[in-house]
Amino acid sequence: MEPINLKPCPFCGGKAEFVSSSPCGIGPFGVCCARGNPCWIHPSTGYYEMKIVAAAIWNRRPLNGD
Repeated sequence: MEPINLKPCPFCGGKAEFVSSSPCGIGPFGVCCARGNPCWIHPSTGYYEMKIVAAAIWNRRPLNGD
């Protein structure tokens, strides 16, 4: 299985990471900015059953001019 690539944070350019709403980390999954405090916006997605869905939501970017 290929690794899932996450784009950097759209606000601070920091690394993004998967998070889980479960204490054992088996899902549901979301994505958030890993920088935490330095990123004053600290964006995140909602939680989804599959990492690939959370990654697709995170990796969306508006087209230039939109």
